[in-house]
Amino acid sequence: MMTVTLVAFQLKAGMFANTTSPSKTWVVAYKPKDGKSPDEYEAADSLMNLKSHKLVMTLKDFDGFPGQNHGGMNAAWSTKEDFGVVVQSGRWEPRAAAVIAPSQSLQLNILKAMVKDAARFEKGKTDKPDKMVYDIQGARFSGQTLSISVIGQVPKDEDTPAVYLSISYSLKVDKSKIILGAAICKALAESTAWTWK
Repeated sequence: MMTVTLVAFQLKAGMFANTTSPSKTWVVAYKPKDGKSPDEYEAADSLMNLKSHKLVMTLKDFDGFPGQNHGGMNAAWSTKEDFGVVVQSGRWEPRAAAVIAPSQSLQLNILKAMVKDAARFEKGKTDKPDKMVYDIQGARFSGQTLSISVIGQVPKDEDTPAVYLSISYSLKVDKSKIILGAAICKALAESTAWTWK
Protein backbone atom coordinates (compact mmCIF):
# COMPACT_ATOMS: atom_id res chain seq x y z
CA MET A 1 0.00 0.00 0.00
CA MET A 2 1.31 3.44 -0.93
CA THR A 3 0.18 6.84 0.29
CA VAL A 4 0.08 9.90 -1.93
CA THR A 5 -0.73 13.49 -0.96
CA LEU A 6 -3.22 15.05 -3.34
CA VAL A 7 -2.11 18.61 -3.97
CA ALA A 8 -5.57 19.86 -4.99
CA PHE A 9 -7.29 18.54 -1.87
CA GLN A 10 -4.36 18.27 0.55
CA LEU A 11 -5.69 14.84 1.48
CA LYS A 12 -3.78 11.64 1.84
CA ALA A 13 -5.00 8.89 -0.44
CA GLY A 14 -3.80 5.33 -0.42
CA MET A 15 -3.52 3.22 -3.54
CA PHE A 16 -4.59 -0.42 -3.74
CA ALA A 17 -1.84 -2.74 -4.95
CA ASN A 18 -2.78 -4.74 -8.07
CA THR A 19 -4.89 -1.92 -9.52
CA THR A 20 -2.34 0.32 -11.28
CA SER A 21 -2.72 0.50 -15.05
CA PRO A 22 0.28 -0.61 -17.19
CA SER A 23 1.13 2.99 -18.16
CA LYS A 24 0.92 3.99 -14.49
CA THR A 25 -1.77 6.56 -15.34
CA TRP A 26 -4.71 5.08 -13.38
CA VAL A 27 -5.04 3.43 -9.99
CA VAL A 28 -7.84 2.57 -7.59
CA ALA A 29 -7.34 4.69 -4.49
CA TYR A 30 -9.12 5.22 -1.21
CA LYS A 31 -9.60 8.46 0.67
CA PRO A 32 -11.58 9.52 3.73
CA LYS A 33 -15.27 10.01 2.88
CA ASP A 34 -15.56 13.25 4.82
CA GLY A 35 -12.32 14.66 3.42
CA LYS A 36 -10.77 15.02 6.87
CA SER A 37 -10.82 11.77 8.82
CA PRO A 38 -7.79 9.51 8.35
CA ASP A 39 -9.93 6.50 9.31
CA GLU A 40 -9.26 3.96 6.53
CA TYR A 41 -12.38 2.04 7.51
CA GLU A 42 -14.50 4.87 6.14
CA ALA A 43 -12.79 4.79 2.76
CA ALA A 44 -14.42 6.03 -0.42
CA ASP A 45 -12.92 4.03 -3.27
CA SER A 46 -12.03 6.21 -6.23
CA LEU A 47 -10.20 6.16 -9.51
CA MET A 48 -7.11 8.37 -9.42
CA ASN A 49 -5.14 9.81 -12.32
CA LEU A 50 -1.53 9.40 -11.18
CA LYS A 51 -0.24 11.91 -13.74
CA SER A 52 -2.43 14.76 -12.47
CA HIS A 53 -2.79 13.44 -8.88
CA LYS A 54 -6.55 13.98 -9.09
CA LEU A 55 -9.40 11.71 -8.13
CA VAL A 56 -11.51 11.45 -11.27
CA MET A 57 -14.50 9.49 -9.95
CA THR A 58 -15.85 7.65 -6.95
CA LEU A 59 -16.54 3.98 -7.60
CA LYS A 60 -20.19 3.35 -6.72
CA ASP A 61 -20.94 0.29 -4.57
CA PHE A 62 -17.26 -0.19 -3.64
CA ASP A 63 -16.32 0.06 0.04
CA GLY A 64 -12.96 -1.66 0.28
CA PHE A 65 -10.12 -0.73 2.57
CA PRO A 66 -6.62 -2.09 3.11
CA GLY A 67 -6.50 -5.13 5.38
CA GLN A 68 -10.21 -5.85 5.01
CA ASN A 69 -11.13 -9.39 6.07
CA HIS A 70 -12.02 -11.55 3.07
CA GLY A 71 -11.42 -8.60 0.81
CA GLY A 72 -9.09 -7.24 -1.78
CA MET A 73 -9.12 -5.02 -4.83
CA ASN A 74 -7.98 -6.08 -8.30
CA ALA A 75 -8.08 -4.45 -11.71
CA ALA A 76 -7.32 -5.35 -15.31
CA TRP A 77 -6.85 -2.88 -18.15
CA SER A 78 -7.34 -2.90 -21.91
CA THR A 79 -4.19 -2.29 -23.98
CA LYS A 80 -5.09 1.34 -24.70
CA GLU A 81 -6.49 1.76 -21.16
CA ASP A 82 -9.76 3.02 -22.59
CA PHE A 83 -11.45 0.37 -20.42
CA GLY A 84 -10.67 -1.29 -17.13
CA VAL A 85 -12.45 -3.69 -14.82
CA VAL A 86 -12.27 -3.31 -11.04
CA VAL A 87 -13.33 -6.09 -8.66
CA GLN A 88 -13.64 -5.90 -4.87
CA SER A 89 -13.29 -9.42 -3.49
CA GLY A 90 -15.38 -10.92 -0.74
CA ARG A 91 -15.32 -14.19 1.18
CA TRP A 92 -17.11 -16.39 -1.36
CA GLU A 93 -18.09 -13.92 -4.07
CA PRO A 94 -17.20 -10.36 -5.12
CA ARG A 95 -18.63 -7.45 -3.17
CA ALA A 96 -18.53 -5.24 -6.27
CA ALA A 97 -17.41 -5.41 -9.91
CA ALA A 98 -17.46 -2.65 -12.51
CA VAL A 99 -16.22 -1.82 -15.97
CA ILE A 100 -14.77 1.69 -16.14
CA ALA A 101 -13.89 4.04 -18.98
CA PRO A 102 -11.37 6.18 -17.08
CA SER A 103 -10.88 9.02 -19.58
CA GLN A 104 -14.64 9.67 -19.60
CA SER A 105 -15.14 8.97 -15.87
CA LEU A 106 -17.77 6.32 -16.68
CA GLN A 107 -18.67 3.24 -14.66
CA LEU A 108 -20.96 0.29 -15.30
CA ASN A 109 -21.51 -2.13 -12.44
CA ILE A 110 -21.48 -5.67 -13.88
CA LEU A 111 -21.73 -7.94 -10.84
CA LYS A 112 -25.46 -8.71 -11.18
CA ALA A 113 -25.17 -9.31 -14.93
CA MET A 114 -22.15 -11.58 -14.45
CA VAL A 115 -23.89 -13.68 -11.77
CA LYS A 116 -27.06 -13.93 -13.88
CA ASP A 117 -25.09 -14.98 -16.99
CA ALA A 118 -23.05 -17.57 -15.04
CA ALA A 119 -26.17 -19.03 -13.39
CA ARG A 120 -27.95 -19.22 -16.76
CA PHE A 121 -24.97 -21.01 -18.34
CA GLU A 122 -24.66 -23.49 -15.47
CA LYS A 123 -28.42 -24.18 -15.20
CA GLY A 124 -29.05 -27.92 -15.06
CA LYS A 125 -25.35 -28.72 -14.56
CA THR A 126 -25.40 -28.69 -10.76
CA ASP A 127 -27.76 -30.21 -8.23
CA LYS A 128 -27.76 -27.09 -6.00
CA PRO A 129 -28.18 -24.12 -8.37
CA ASP A 130 -29.92 -21.95 -5.77
CA LYS A 131 -26.92 -22.26 -3.39
CA MET A 132 -24.18 -21.70 -6.00
CA VAL A 133 -22.17 -18.48 -5.70
CA TYR A 134 -19.85 -17.13 -8.39
CA ASP A 135 -16.49 -15.53 -7.78
CA ILE A 136 -14.26 -13.70 -10.24
CA GLN A 137 -10.82 -15.30 -10.34
CA GLY A 138 -9.34 -13.00 -12.95
CA ALA A 139 -10.06 -10.76 -15.92
CA ARG A 140 -8.31 -9.75 -19.11
CA PHE A 141 -8.96 -7.77 -22.26
CA SER A 142 -8.55 -8.51 -25.94
CA GLY A 143 -9.23 -5.26 -27.77
CA GLN A 144 -12.70 -4.10 -26.73
CA THR A 145 -13.66 -7.50 -25.27
CA LEU A 146 -13.55 -8.24 -21.55
CA SER A 147 -13.14 -11.89 -20.48
CA ILE A 148 -13.76 -12.91 -16.90
CA SER A 149 -12.58 -16.17 -15.30
CA VAL A 150 -15.30 -17.37 -12.92
CA ILE A 151 -15.55 -20.14 -10.33
CA GLY A 152 -18.94 -21.32 -9.12
CA GLN A 153 -19.15 -23.14 -5.83
CA VAL A 154 -21.47 -23.90 -2.94
CA PRO A 155 -19.90 -22.38 0.20
CA LYS A 156 -18.79 -24.92 2.81
CA ASP A 157 -19.97 -27.83 0.66
CA GLU A 158 -17.12 -30.10 -0.35
CA ASP A 159 -19.46 -32.64 -1.99
CA THR A 160 -20.67 -30.30 -4.74
CA PRO A 161 -17.90 -29.84 -7.31
CA ALA A 162 -16.82 -26.36 -8.29
CA VAL A 163 -17.49 -25.21 -11.84
CA TYR A 164 -15.18 -23.02 -13.91
CA LEU A 165 -16.21 -20.83 -16.82
CA SER A 166 -15.24 -17.78 -18.78
CA ILE A 167 -17.67 -15.01 -19.63
CA SER A 168 -16.80 -12.54 -22.39
CA TYR A 169 -18.49 -9.21 -23.08
CA SER A 170 -17.86 -6.75 -25.88
CA LEU A 171 -17.66 -3.15 -24.66
CA LYS A 172 -18.31 0.24 -26.19
CA VAL A 173 -19.12 3.76 -25.06
CA ASP A 174 -22.28 5.27 -26.55
CA LYS A 175 -23.71 8.65 -25.56
CA SER A 176 -21.74 8.89 -22.34
CA LYS A 177 -22.47 5.41 -21.06
CA ILE A 178 -20.77 2.03 -21.25
CA ILE A 179 -22.64 -0.60 -23.24
CA LEU A 180 -22.10 -4.25 -22.30
CA GLY A 181 -22.60 -6.73 -25.17
CA ALA A 182 -24.31 -10.10 -24.85
CA ALA A 183 -22.46 -12.64 -22.73
CA ILE A 184 -20.50 -15.41 -24.40
CA CYS A 185 -19.91 -18.20 -21.87
CA LYS A 186 -17.77 -21.30 -22.14
CA ALA A 187 -16.83 -24.00 -19.68
CA LEU A 188 -13.28 -24.16 -18.41
CA ALA A 189 -11.39 -26.90 -16.64
CA GLU A 190 -9.79 -25.99 -13.33
CA SER A 191 -6.43 -26.19 -15.09
CA THR A 192 -7.45 -23.69 -17.80
CA ALA A 193 -9.06 -21.10 -15.52
CA TRP A 194 -6.85 -18.05 -15.08
CA THR A 195 -6.29 -15.70 -12.16
CA TRP A 196 -5.30 -12.06 -11.66
CA LYS A 197 -1.79 -11.26 -12.83
